[in-house]
Amino acid sequence: MNKKLQRTRAVTRLAACIAALTVCGSVAAQTNVTIYGSIDAGVTYVTNEGGKNNFRMDGGLSQGNRLGFKGSEELGGGNKAIFVLENGFAVDNGTARPNGQIFGRQSYVGLSGPAGTIAMGRLVDFMGEKAALYNVGYAGFGGLYSVHLLDLDRLSGVPVNNAVRYLSPNIGDFTFGAMYAFSERAGDAAGNDRTISLMAHYLAGPVSIATFYTEVKGGTLDVSQLIGKPLGTEVWGGNASRNYGVGGSYDFGKLLAFGMVTQSRFSAINGGATKQAMVYEAGGRYRFNATTALGLGYTHTLAEGLRFGQLSSGLDYMLSKRTDVYLMSSYERASGRATSAAIAALPVSGGSSQMLFRVGMRHRF
Repeated sequence: MNKKLQRTRAVTRLAACIAALTVCGSVAAQTNVTIYGSIDAGVTYVTNEGGKNNFRMDGGLSQGNRLGFKGSEELGGGNKAIFVLENGFAVDNGTARPNGQIFGRQSYVGLSGPAGTIAMGRLVDFMGEKAALYNVGYAGFGGLYSVHLLDLDRLSGVPVNNAVRYLSPNIGDFTFGAMYAFSERAGDAAGNDRTISLMAHYLAGPVSIATFYTEVKGGTLDVSQLIGKPLGTEVWGGNASRNYGVGGSYDFGKLLAFGMVTQSRFSAINGGATKQAMVYEAGGRYRFNATTALGLGYTHTLAEGLRFGQLSSGLDYMLSKRTDVYLMSSYERASGRATSAAIAALPVSGGSSQMLFRVGMRHRF
Protein backbone atom coordinates (compact mmCIF):
# COMPACT_ATOMS: atom_id res chain seq x y z
CA MET A 1 0.00 0.00 0.00
CA ASN A 2 2.80 2.32 0.90
CA LYS A 3 4.56 1.51 -2.40
CA LYS A 4 1.39 2.25 -4.33
CA LEU A 5 0.99 5.56 -2.45
CA GLN A 6 4.61 6.45 -3.16
CA ARG A 7 4.15 5.70 -6.87
CA THR A 8 0.99 7.83 -6.91
CA ARG A 9 2.80 10.73 -5.28
CA ALA A 10 5.72 10.42 -7.70
CA VAL A 11 3.36 10.51 -10.67
CA THR A 12 1.60 13.54 -9.18
CA ARG A 13 4.89 15.40 -8.70
CA LEU A 14 5.98 14.55 -12.25
CA ALA A 15 2.67 15.84 -13.63
CA ALA A 16 3.07 19.05 -11.61
CA CYS A 17 6.59 19.58 -12.99
CA ILE A 18 5.40 19.03 -16.56
CA ALA A 19 2.55 21.49 -16.02
CA ALA A 20 4.96 24.08 -14.58
CA LEU A 21 7.32 23.70 -17.53
CA THR A 22 4.39 24.04 -19.92
CA VAL A 23 3.30 27.29 -18.23
CA CYS A 24 6.87 28.65 -18.30
CA GLY A 25 7.16 27.81 -21.98
CA SER A 26 3.83 29.53 -22.65
CA VAL A 27 4.93 32.65 -20.79
CA ALA A 28 8.27 32.69 -22.60
CA ALA A 29 6.49 32.42 -25.93
CA GLN A 30 4.48 35.53 -25.04
CA THR A 31 7.53 37.62 -24.15
CA ASN A 32 9.53 39.37 -26.86
CA VAL A 33 12.80 41.33 -26.62
CA THR A 34 14.49 42.89 -29.66
CA ILE A 35 17.94 44.43 -30.07
CA TYR A 36 18.01 47.06 -32.81
CA GLY A 37 20.11 49.96 -34.02
CA SER A 38 21.47 52.17 -36.74
CA ILE A 39 25.07 53.10 -37.59
CA ASP A 40 25.82 55.96 -39.98
CA ALA A 41 29.22 57.37 -40.95
CA GLY A 42 30.48 59.59 -43.75
CA VAL A 43 32.66 62.47 -44.88
CA THR A 44 31.30 66.00 -45.33
CA TYR A 45 32.90 68.88 -47.20
CA VAL A 46 31.77 72.25 -45.83
CA THR A 47 32.32 75.66 -47.38
CA ASN A 48 32.59 78.67 -45.10
CA GLU A 49 32.79 77.01 -41.69
CA GLY A 50 33.71 80.05 -39.66
CA GLY A 51 35.16 81.57 -42.83
CA LYS A 52 37.15 78.51 -43.93
CA ASN A 53 36.48 75.32 -45.89
CA ASN A 54 36.62 72.03 -44.01
CA PHE A 55 36.41 68.25 -44.36
CA ARG A 56 34.56 66.52 -41.51
CA MET A 57 34.23 62.84 -40.62
CA ASP A 58 30.82 62.75 -38.90
CA GLY A 59 28.29 60.10 -37.98
CA GLY A 60 24.56 59.98 -37.34
CA LEU A 61 23.66 62.49 -40.05
CA SER A 62 21.33 60.41 -42.20
CA GLN A 63 19.82 58.90 -39.06
CA GLY A 64 20.95 59.25 -35.47
CA ASN A 65 23.30 56.45 -34.41
CA ARG A 66 21.65 54.26 -31.82
CA LEU A 67 21.64 50.93 -30.02
CA GLY A 68 18.33 49.97 -28.50
CA PHE A 69 16.47 47.29 -26.62
CA LYS A 70 12.71 47.01 -26.82
CA GLY A 71 10.37 44.38 -25.52
CA SER A 72 6.82 43.42 -24.74
CA GLU A 73 5.04 40.89 -22.57
CA GLU A 74 1.52 39.66 -23.22
CA LEU A 75 -0.75 40.26 -20.24
CA GLY A 76 -3.97 38.89 -21.68
CA GLY A 77 -7.07 40.58 -23.06
CA GLY A 78 -5.02 42.25 -25.81
CA ASN A 79 -2.91 44.12 -23.24
CA LYS A 80 0.86 44.00 -22.95
CA ALA A 81 3.71 45.55 -21.00
CA ILE A 82 6.29 47.40 -23.11
CA PHE A 83 9.71 48.98 -22.63
CA VAL A 84 12.39 50.79 -24.65
CA LEU A 85 16.00 51.56 -23.71
CA GLU A 86 17.82 53.44 -26.48
CA ASN A 87 21.40 54.66 -26.43
CA GLY A 88 22.85 57.25 -28.80
CA PHE A 89 26.53 57.29 -29.70
CA ALA A 90 29.15 58.96 -31.90
CA VAL A 91 30.55 56.41 -34.33
CA ASP A 92 33.75 58.39 -34.94
CA ASN A 93 34.92 58.37 -31.30
CA GLY A 94 32.55 56.00 -29.46
CA THR A 95 31.21 58.51 -26.94
CA ALA A 96 27.60 58.32 -25.71
CA ARG A 97 25.14 60.94 -26.91
CA PRO A 98 23.61 63.20 -25.85
CA ASN A 99 25.85 64.42 -23.04
CA GLY A 100 27.32 61.02 -22.22
CA GLN A 101 23.97 59.57 -21.11
CA ILE A 102 23.82 55.79 -21.42
CA PHE A 103 20.20 55.75 -22.59
CA GLY A 104 19.97 59.38 -23.64
CA ARG A 105 17.74 58.91 -26.68
CA GLN A 106 14.82 57.15 -24.95
CA SER A 107 14.11 55.14 -21.83
CA TYR A 108 10.57 54.24 -20.86
CA VAL A 109 8.20 51.57 -19.63
CA GLY A 110 4.47 51.36 -20.28
CA LEU A 111 1.29 49.49 -21.05
CA SER A 112 -0.37 49.01 -24.44
CA GLY A 113 -3.81 47.67 -25.25
CA PRO A 114 -7.13 48.25 -27.01
CA ALA A 115 -7.57 51.56 -25.16
CA GLY A 116 -4.20 52.92 -26.32
CA THR A 117 -0.65 53.13 -25.01
CA ILE A 118 0.69 54.89 -21.95
CA ALA A 119 4.43 55.26 -21.35
CA MET A 120 6.56 56.84 -18.62
CA GLY A 121 10.20 57.90 -18.66
CA ARG A 122 12.40 59.84 -21.10
CA LEU A 123 10.47 60.35 -24.34
CA VAL A 124 10.57 62.44 -27.52
CA ASP A 125 7.83 65.08 -27.79
CA PHE A 126 5.40 65.19 -30.70
CA MET A 127 7.13 68.04 -32.56
CA GLY A 128 10.04 65.73 -33.22
CA GLU A 129 8.02 62.56 -33.69
CA LYS A 130 5.38 63.83 -36.13
CA ALA A 131 7.01 66.83 -37.83
CA ALA A 132 9.79 64.53 -39.06
CA LEU A 133 7.26 62.84 -41.36
CA TYR A 134 7.10 66.00 -43.51
CA ASN A 135 10.71 67.20 -43.38
CA VAL A 136 13.25 66.85 -46.19
CA GLY A 137 15.77 65.65 -43.65
CA TYR A 138 13.85 62.48 -42.93
CA ALA A 139 11.36 62.04 -45.79
CA GLY A 140 13.73 63.36 -48.45
CA PHE A 141 17.19 62.09 -47.40
CA GLY A 142 18.50 65.50 -46.37
CA GLY A 143 19.55 64.17 -42.98
CA LEU A 144 20.17 66.15 -39.82
CA TYR A 145 21.50 69.02 -41.95
CA SER A 146 17.88 69.73 -42.96
CA VAL A 147 16.63 70.24 -39.40
CA HIS A 148 15.26 73.78 -39.12
CA LEU A 149 17.45 76.71 -38.09
CA LEU A 150 19.03 76.17 -34.63
CA ASP A 151 16.38 73.45 -34.16
CA LEU A 152 14.12 76.30 -33.04
CA ASP A 153 10.94 74.19 -33.40
CA ARG A 154 12.42 70.98 -31.89
CA LEU A 155 12.24 69.12 -35.19
CA SER A 156 15.34 67.03 -34.41
CA GLY A 157 13.42 65.02 -31.80
CA VAL A 158 14.38 66.40 -28.40
CA PRO A 159 14.05 63.84 -25.55
CA VAL A 160 12.08 65.04 -22.53
CA ASN A 161 12.73 63.83 -18.98
CA ASN A 162 10.09 62.89 -16.39
CA ALA A 163 7.42 62.43 -19.05
CA VAL A 164 4.10 60.60 -19.18
CA ARG A 165 2.66 60.07 -22.67
CA TYR A 166 -0.61 58.67 -23.98
CA LEU A 167 -1.26 57.50 -27.57
CA SER A 168 -4.75 56.59 -28.67
CA PRO A 169 -5.63 53.58 -30.81
CA ASN A 170 -6.65 54.20 -34.41
CA ILE A 171 -10.12 55.79 -34.42
CA GLY A 172 -11.52 56.17 -37.92
CA ASP A 173 -8.05 56.81 -39.44
CA PHE A 174 -7.21 59.26 -36.65
CA THR A 175 -4.76 58.90 -33.77
CA PHE A 176 -4.29 61.36 -30.91
CA GLY A 177 -1.58 61.89 -28.34
CA ALA A 178 -0.82 63.90 -25.21
CA MET A 179 2.35 64.18 -23.13
CA TYR A 180 3.14 65.91 -19.85
CA ALA A 181 6.61 66.18 -18.31
CA PHE A 182 7.02 67.23 -14.69
CA SER A 183 9.32 70.06 -13.66
CA GLU A 184 10.07 68.21 -10.37
CA ARG A 185 10.53 71.52 -8.55
CA ALA A 186 8.89 71.53 -5.11
CA GLY A 187 6.27 74.25 -4.88
CA ASP A 188 6.65 75.09 -8.58
CA ALA A 189 4.79 72.47 -10.61
CA ALA A 190 4.94 74.67 -13.72
CA GLY A 191 8.64 75.47 -13.30
CA ASN A 192 11.38 75.30 -15.89
CA ASP A 193 11.40 72.17 -18.06
CA ARG A 194 7.69 71.49 -17.49
CA THR A 195 6.62 70.29 -20.94
CA ILE A 196 3.23 69.79 -22.60
CA SER A 197 2.94 68.19 -26.03
CA LEU A 198 -0.14 67.31 -28.13
CA MET A 199 -0.80 65.85 -31.56
CA ALA A 200 -3.50 64.62 -33.92
CA HIS A 201 -2.67 62.50 -36.97
CA TYR A 202 -4.87 61.46 -39.91
CA LEU A 203 -3.59 58.61 -42.08
CA ALA A 204 -5.73 57.04 -44.80
CA GLY A 205 -4.22 55.41 -47.87
CA PRO A 206 -1.83 57.85 -49.58
CA VAL A 207 -2.88 60.83 -47.41
CA SER A 208 -1.09 61.80 -44.19
CA ILE A 209 -1.92 65.00 -42.23
CA ALA A 210 -0.81 65.88 -38.73
CA THR A 211 -0.91 68.82 -36.36
CA PHE A 212 1.40 69.04 -33.34
CA TYR A 213 2.20 71.32 -30.40
CA THR A 214 4.89 71.47 -27.72
CA GLU A 215 5.29 73.98 -24.90
CA VAL A 216 8.44 74.08 -22.76
CA LYS A 217 8.52 76.21 -19.64
CA GLY A 218 11.72 78.28 -19.59
CA GLY A 219 12.54 77.60 -23.26
CA THR A 220 15.06 79.92 -24.94
CA LEU A 221 16.72 80.50 -28.32
CA ASP A 222 20.11 82.23 -28.67
CA VAL A 223 20.34 83.87 -32.10
CA SER A 224 23.44 85.97 -31.30
CA GLN A 225 25.85 84.30 -33.73
CA LEU A 226 23.36 84.64 -36.57
CA ILE A 227 23.71 88.40 -36.36
CA GLY A 228 27.49 88.33 -35.96
CA LYS A 229 27.59 88.82 -32.18
CA PRO A 230 28.99 86.72 -29.29
CA LEU A 231 26.79 84.04 -27.72
CA GLY A 232 24.43 85.40 -25.09
CA THR A 233 24.05 88.80 -26.76
CA GLU A 234 20.52 88.17 -28.05
CA VAL A 235 18.58 85.41 -26.28
CA TRP A 236 14.86 85.02 -26.92
CA GLY A 237 12.42 83.68 -24.36
CA GLY A 238 13.18 82.63 -20.82
CA ASN A 239 9.59 82.21 -19.72
CA ALA A 240 8.40 79.64 -22.26
CA SER A 241 8.70 78.42 -25.84
CA ARG A 242 5.55 77.38 -27.69
CA ASN A 243 5.81 75.48 -30.94
CA TYR A 244 2.92 74.76 -33.32
CA GLY A 245 2.94 72.93 -36.60
CA VAL A 246 0.89 71.29 -39.33
CA GLY A 247 2.21 69.02 -42.04
CA GLY A 248 0.92 66.82 -44.81
CA SER A 249 2.05 64.40 -47.48
CA TYR A 250 0.58 62.52 -50.43
CA ASP A 251 2.02 59.30 -51.82
CA PHE A 252 1.55 59.12 -55.58
CA GLY A 253 3.39 55.81 -55.79
CA LYS A 254 6.89 56.57 -57.01
CA LEU A 255 6.61 60.18 -55.82
CA LEU A 256 6.02 61.29 -52.23
CA ALA A 257 5.18 65.01 -51.91
CA PHE A 258 5.27 66.67 -48.49
CA GLY A 259 5.09 70.07 -46.84
CA MET A 260 4.95 71.69 -43.42
CA VAL A 261 4.54 74.99 -41.60
CA THR A 262 5.71 75.60 -38.02
CA GLN A 263 5.48 78.59 -35.72
CA SER A 264 7.67 79.10 -32.66
CA ARG A 265 6.96 81.76 -30.03
CA PHE A 266 9.46 82.64 -27.30
CA SER A 267 7.94 84.62 -24.43
CA ALA A 268 10.29 86.55 -22.16
CA ILE A 269 10.44 86.68 -18.38
CA ASN A 270 8.55 89.52 -16.66
CA GLY A 271 6.33 90.17 -19.66
CA GLY A 272 9.04 91.17 -22.11
CA ALA A 273 8.45 91.11 -25.84
CA THR A 274 7.54 87.77 -27.41
CA LYS A 275 9.73 86.75 -30.36
CA GLN A 276 8.28 84.72 -33.21
CA ALA A 277 9.68 82.50 -35.98
CA MET A 278 7.90 80.91 -38.93
CA VAL A 279 9.27 78.04 -41.02
CA TYR A 280 7.79 76.99 -44.37
CA GLU A 281 8.97 73.78 -46.01
CA ALA A 282 8.09 71.74 -49.09
CA GLY A 283 9.73 68.85 -50.85
CA GLY A 284 9.44 65.51 -52.53
CA ARG A 285 11.04 62.09 -52.82
CA TYR A 286 11.07 60.17 -56.08
CA ARG A 287 11.80 56.44 -56.08
CA PHE A 288 13.26 55.34 -59.41
CA ASN A 289 13.19 51.65 -58.48
CA ALA A 290 13.48 49.37 -55.46
CA THR A 291 17.05 50.49 -54.75
CA THR A 292 17.40 54.16 -55.78
CA ALA A 293 15.59 57.30 -54.64
CA LEU A 294 16.15 61.06 -54.84
CA GLY A 295 14.86 63.69 -52.42
CA LEU A 296 14.70 67.46 -52.80
CA GLY A 297 13.31 70.16 -50.52
CA TYR A 298 13.35 73.86 -49.70
CA THR A 299 12.99 75.53 -46.29
CA HIS A 300 12.30 79.23 -45.70
CA THR A 301 12.68 80.71 -42.22
CA LEU A 302 11.46 84.14 -41.04
CA ALA A 303 12.39 85.21 -37.50
CA GLU A 304 12.19 88.80 -36.31
CA GLY A 305 13.95 90.25 -39.35
CA LEU A 306 16.21 87.22 -39.84
CA ARG A 307 15.70 85.41 -43.14
CA PHE A 308 17.13 82.09 -44.26
CA GLY A 309 16.57 79.98 -47.34
CA GLN A 310 17.93 76.43 -47.54
CA LEU A 311 17.86 74.02 -50.48
CA SER A 312 18.64 70.38 -49.64
CA SER A 313 18.90 67.17 -51.62
CA GLY A 314 19.74 63.53 -51.04
CA LEU A 315 20.37 60.55 -53.30
CA ASP A 316 20.01 57.15 -51.64
CA TYR A 317 21.04 53.71 -52.97
CA MET A 318 20.15 50.48 -51.16
CA LEU A 319 22.88 47.85 -51.20
CA SER A 320 20.56 45.51 -49.28
CA LYS A 321 17.48 45.71 -47.09
CA ARG A 322 19.63 46.92 -44.20
CA THR A 323 22.52 48.82 -45.80
CA ASP A 324 22.53 51.92 -48.00
CA VAL A 325 24.97 54.49 -49.33
CA TYR A 326 24.00 58.09 -50.02
CA LEU A 327 24.96 61.55 -51.23
CA MET A 328 23.70 64.73 -49.54
CA SER A 329 24.01 68.40 -50.33
CA SER A 330 22.65 71.60 -48.80
CA TYR A 331 22.96 75.29 -49.55
CA GLU A 332 21.77 78.03 -47.18
CA ARG A 333 21.71 81.79 -47.58
CA ALA A 334 21.04 84.34 -44.84
CA SER A 335 19.54 87.79 -45.47
CA GLY A 336 17.74 90.60 -43.72
CA ARG A 337 19.10 91.18 -40.22
CA ALA A 338 20.96 87.85 -40.37
CA THR A 339 24.65 88.02 -41.30
CA SER A 340 25.64 84.34 -40.94
CA ALA A 341 24.23 81.14 -42.43
CA ALA A 342 23.87 78.26 -39.99
CA ILE A 343 23.10 74.83 -41.45
CA ALA A 344 22.03 72.45 -38.67
CA ALA A 345 24.77 70.29 -37.09
CA LEU A 346 27.52 72.61 -38.43
CA PRO A 347 29.37 75.57 -36.91
CA VAL A 348 28.01 78.96 -37.97
CA SER A 349 29.44 80.26 -41.24
CA GLY A 350 31.71 83.24 -41.58
CA GLY A 351 29.32 84.93 -44.01
CA SER A 352 25.84 84.94 -45.45
CA SER A 353 26.11 81.60 -47.28
CA GLN A 354 27.15 78.04 -46.50
CA MET A 355 27.22 74.84 -48.55
CA LEU A 356 27.99 71.18 -47.89
CA PHE A 357 28.43 67.92 -49.77
CA ARG A 358 28.41 64.56 -48.02
CA VAL A 359 28.96 60.92 -48.93
CA GLY A 360 28.04 58.32 -46.34
CA MET A 361 26.94 54.82 -45.47
CA ARG A 362 24.29 53.53 -43.08
CA HIS A 363 23.56 50.08 -41.69
CA ARG A 364 20.41 49.22 -39.73
CA PHE A 365 19.90 46.11 -37.65
